[in-house]
Amino acid sequence: MLNNRTNNTPPQGQQRLLWIDYMKAIGMYLIVLGHFFPVGHKFIYVFSVPLFFIISGFLSKRESNQKEFWKKLFYNLALPMIIITLSAYSVRSVGDIVLGRYNIGELIKLPITLLLGMWNIFKECWFIYTLILIKIVFQYTRGYITDLVVTLLSLLISWIIYREEFVIFGYNILHNPSSLINLFCCYPFFIIGFYIAKYKRELSTYRITPITIIYFLASLVCVYICYIYNDDVRMYTSYFGDNIFLYLLGGVSGTAMVFFICKYLERYNLGWLKTISVGSIIILGFHIFFIQILRKIFTEPSFLDYVWSLLIILIFVPIITFTQKYLPLLIGKYRTK
Repeated sequence: MLNNRTNNTPPQGQQRLLWIDYMKAIGMYLIVLGHFFPVGHKFIYVFSVPLFFIISGFLSKRESNQKEFWKKLFYNLALPMIIITLSAYSVRSVGDIVLGRYNIGELIKLPITLLLGMWNIFKECWFIYTLILIKIVFQYTRGYITDLVVTLLSLLISWIIYREEFVIFGYNILHNPSSLINLFCCYPFFIIGFYIAKYKRELSTYRITPITIIYFLASLVCVYICYIYNDDVRMYTSYFGDNIFLYLLGGVSGTAMVFFICKYLERYNLGWLKTISVGSIIILGFHIFFIQILRKIFTEPSFLDYVWSLLIILIFVPIITFTQKYLPLLIGKYRTK
């Protein structure tokens, strides 16, 4: 979803990966769609969020200059996250005040809930906070063996957390989701994406052939098996279902499925795809308000949600274009300068 490229123009001699733009656009569509809780949302949840962590890992690298790393982390992720989170929180708070349901205690707790990355404040932006934490861990752990150990430890800790009643600063973490906790179940997909990037040339030159249909169907079957035999995947609550293996298989298989679709679509170079790709952080932070409005009108989940999700994505194209020009800090300094 988010990357640490230094700007929107590829370095000389490098071609922008259009299939990545397609994957991010489709992934963003799936995120928006999933928040409608439409017909089939449990199937979508098997791979929609893992897809973005895999893409993030694919687009990441360990910086040799630590100062440069922290600058990119701040301008690309932390600053936009803080601005978007507080803006969305302010909008929600005004609405709650008007409706007479605002709890002043929430404002008093705001600093600590921000620090802990609590979902009740960050909402859909929990992903960004978790990604920041993952990038810090990733930056300061190096080597195949270390990556494997950290990944296995992350899965173990995630498994322990969900089966125990832990309380941190008065918060039961099972009932109060936190980005700090989500780090553990999300890290494995990020590191998978990082190592997949070692085959970037092969993936970029891959061409659709008749056998691709078999690969696609195999990926689809794997996702369906994970959907049937694993419990609901809810990564925002650090929940991977009943089976860690099916959790990982579903995320990777779903990402492969989207990859094959995008490799077919990359023959169509649509300009607005790049806009969605670059501004996905804006969509992530504010799309929920459009969903809430539509849910007031269309109260029951239906297949129309698939149409509304696409319309929401398209509505954000001019919004992102405006933001790039006049509010570039919301996009990330290193991607817009």
